[in-house]
Amino acid sequence: LKEPESNNDLFRYIEGGSLFNHLHKKKTEFDDSQLLAISRDIALGMAYLHNRKVLHCDLKSANILVMNFLSLRR
Repeated sequence: LKEPESNNDLFRYIEGGSLFNHLHKKKTEFDDSQLLAISRDIALGMAYLHNRKVLHCDLKSANILVMNFLSLRR
């Protein structure tokens, strides 16, 4: 996995929070295109890990961090 270039890269994720928070606490309403993009980015991230023989073993919305603009970092 790519290392963050600076702490600012990490803060972009922290500020956006987890997908769980958006779904259950903030009650963020996603449109179909956002849901498709989120699902696609999760699948790409899992494929990246699996191609490197890494199993995540705890894939859940609380472990998916989103940026402030609701796009997952690839």
